[in-house]
Amino acid sequence: MEGRPQPQSELYALGSTLYHLLTGHKARDNQPTIFDFPPLRSLRPEISQPFAEIIHKALKKNLDERWASAREMEQALLRLPPLPAAEA
Repeated sequence: MEGRPQPQSELYALGSTLYHLLTGHKARDNQPTIFDFPPLRSLRPEISQPFAEIIHKALKKNLDERWASAREMEQALLRLPPLPAAEA
């Protein structure tokens, strides 16, 4: 299936975009490959561990380790605990 569009490829792009929006870090700056993202919480420790895990699953090098579908990733996001209310 290599070289053919797969849902997991689109989810990698989504994960990479979210990672960049949250941190300013670009995949092209990863070493030794574009799949070697620093742990999200090392750059943004205030992000919850469960949310970071969802993004990192989208960024896995192996397609079989990524979310199987956008619906599966959506369900994981919807199961996240609510964020605490911001203090005024």
